[in-house]
Amino acid sequence: MSNPPTGPASAPKNQLTILWFLVLIGIAGIAVAVLGRLFQMREADPEPAVEESAVLGRSFSSWKFLPLYGSDEPISSDAVKGKVVLLNFWATWCPPCRKELPQIAELAKEFAANEDFRLVTVSCGQNDFDGAKRESVQFLKKRNLEVPTYFDPKATVLREWQAWTGDSGIPVTFVLDRDGRIRGSWVGADSKYTGQMRRRVEEILNQ
Repeated sequence: MSNPPTGPASAPKNQLTILWFLVLIGIAGIAVAVLGRLFQMREADPEPAVEESAVLGRSFSSWKFLPLYGSDEPISSDAVKGKVVLLNFWATWCPPCRKELPQIAELAKEFAANEDFRLVTVSCGQNDFDGAKRESVQFLKKRNLEVPTYFDPKATVLREWQAWTGDSGIPVTFVLDRDGRIRGSWVGADSKYTGQMRRRVEEILNQ
């Protein structure tokens, strides 16, 4: 019975094994790089694409909100005509709202010196004014959030939004132009959204 070859005779087989191993490593490296690039591209894509929203250009019916915090006077659609409005609906019990509202507050600070800009936030976590005021004031003071917050007693805007889209989720944020037309809408909370809102507000203010 012959013994298996050893020494120099087995060198080609070992070299071939090493070569295949290096090839596999190379293929795996390329695959990781490609997948990483695709992931980065996906992360960089803005979402949602507000330009594709079916409600752009529409206007809400006349509305009037009652003051809860940061203002002593009601605010209405007529009062903000001629201004660019960042309109945000949130609730104290809503985790995405709690995550997004500080970002909205910081964004509004960037435009605070511009007289043509208004931030309007609406607390919709309670069905009655007193409950909404109590919960909202407690929430905002605890987090040192200085945002003008109001109450929509008839949920006029959200009901209209739901009738248009079938979507009743919060938070939901709109950018309204000087004529009260919707120029951007965002449902939910995402770190990308505030950048999109900023660009949209700047775009309208510069028109």
